[in-house]
Amino acid sequence: TVSGLLENDLASLEDTVDVENGTWTVAGRTLHDVHSEGRMSIADALRVSSNVGIAKAASRMSPRIQYETLRDFGFGTQTGIQIPGEVGGTLRKPERWSSQSPASLAIGYEVSVTPLQMAMAYGALANGGRLMQPLLVKKILESDGSLKQQFEPNMVRQVIPEQIAHRIGQVLVDVVEDGTGTSAQLGTFQVAGKSGTTRLYSPEAGYESGAYWSSFVGFFPADDPQLVVVVKLERPQGTYYGGAVAAPVTRATMEAALAASATHIDRERLVESGRVYTPTTSFGSGAVFANQELDAPKAGLDEPAMPIGMGLANGMVTGDGISVPRLAGVPSRIAVRRLHALGLRVSGPLGGEILGTEPGPGMRVVRGDTVALIVRPRANRD
Repeated sequence: TVSGLLENDLASLEDTVDVENGTWTVAGRTLHDVHSEGRMSIADALRVSSNVGIAKAASRMSPRIQYETLRDFGFGTQTGIQIPGEVGGTLRKPERWSSQSPASLAIGYEVSVTPLQMAMAYGALANGGRLMQPLLVKKILESDGSLKQQFEPNMVRQVIPEQIAHRIGQVLVDVVEDGTGTSAQLGTFQVAGKSGTTRLYSPEAGYESGAYWSSFVGFFPADDPQLVVVVKLERPQGTYYGGAVAAPVTRATMEAALAASATHIDRERLVESGRVYTPTTSFGSGAVFANQELDAPKAGLDEPAMPIGMGLANGMVTGDGISVPRLAGVPSRIAVRRLHALGLRVSGPLGGEILGTEPGPGMRVVRGDTVALIVRPRANRD
């Protein structure tokens, strides 16, 4: 919606809308916001997920522009991935809309989208406005290891200009830094993303009262994206807002990707994208990630005794910096997650037995510093 407004010169991110007291009745339907009131910019309406603000801004779009914007991002049509049974979702043409449709479509209703379509749409924002055809296989090798077939990236279309994609990406960073997606924050890398919460729908029963889909889509690093993560939860219990329940899953997925040794991440590019995240609140003991305190790793990991003179090292974050945790003997994935949760970068081989770190346990570092893992290589197997 916002990209269509910008591309067609119908609004700027700095334009303001009046969200009144957080409710707005249009065509007999009343839209509600959770925390919004008064006037706010379109950028802020996107940042705090203001239904009223985005729907009011979208009223400047003609049905044709609104439909074409959604269609150009790939909604309502199959992606072309070679999987039998793929569905194209639902995006009705304007002649089949009701008077409520423009406002509903602006906030994610009256449209059904597959997770793959959503990943492609956010991938277009991450790729400078270029919608890419999804691929399952990068290359096929012969039994001797020689290349049989290579599948190259293929652009479907330029959905929006690169500068507009970049500006929207910056707002999506604000969503994670100071909006509805703070639970998706990574301590070392900026994340761009957006939460979503919609009532559960089925063709037979329509919209179901009290049941929701909660979602979060994010890409990182925001300044040089490598991965897009889509999380969609059906019927979450208790708190159901996407920023509260789906964003933490997005964060955990990104953590796992960073910790894995076999992910297709360019780690040299990743190091250049790292940044120090300065929290607005003071930290107590224990690892802190985003705005939630993580549970300490489960007991039962046998760690060798620490060398004499190194002192205790529990990864504590204080006003004097971060003490490097004791990681000898800890599985590499857990070690990497602990360091990332403290806002530290990690270098060194992944896999094999961890013998120690450089700097060593108990040494003081600051967020954004790099800790090298000292690893005993795995023995070669004949």
